[in-house]
Amino acid sequence: MTAIRSRPPFMDTASVVGVSSGTECVETARVSARTAVRDSKRPDGPRISFGTVPWVAFVRAIRREAL
Repeated sequence: MTAIRSRPPFMDTASVVGVSSGTECVETARVSARTAVRDSKRPDGPRISFGTVPWVAFVRAIRREAL
């Protein structure tokens, strides 16, 4: 995981997850060989990025409902 300092072009993907306290959303963007992630409600807030291997493992775990 790496902090993103520049402003990548977000909204490649938006994900909405309903929770008891409301709706939580994240947006992702491809930045070189990494996937950048931010909170859609805080577009100027912090961003993090993940390399391909950990990002793919994370997405697969979510699809298996292992997380």
